[in-house]
Amino acid sequence: MPMPVVGRPKLKINWDKVDDQLRLGCTGQEIASYCGVCAATLYDRAKEFYGINFSEHAQQQREIGDIALRDAQYNIAVKDKNVTMLIWLGKQRLKQVDRDSVDISGSARIEVVSYNGQELKQWKDPNEIVASAKTATDADSGCSE
Repeated sequence: MPMPVVGRPKLKINWDKVDDQLRLGCTGQEIASYCGVCAATLYDRAKEFYGINFSEHAQQQREIGDIALRDAQYNIAVKDKNVTMLIWLGKQRLKQVDRDSVDISGSARIEVVSYNGQELKQWKDPNEIVASAKTATDADSGCSE
């Protein structure tokens, strides 16, 4: 005599939807809630379905999602010529940065054509120019150090 079936019937899990959600970056807990099962059940059933641990499969799917996202960003930046996305990708991938000031320390020299109202043409140390400008500004304002 056959054994009676005990317990609830297994809920059907849409594995294509699980993969889509993993590519989007959803967690196992979020996907389990969406599927109406507890996380442990999802992990056990995934092992049966995929033949590997859920975490391994999830990592593979997230990497596929990351590639798709990078591809979409690249297409928006390069093919659509979106300047904002080009700047953002340059900062992220090429480590480009915005610079608000220029470093004039060191041995750099610049050509000066007009200096303190005098016409001249010579090479000056930028620090001399800054110091001279500060002295002139302080003298004009009546301040002293």
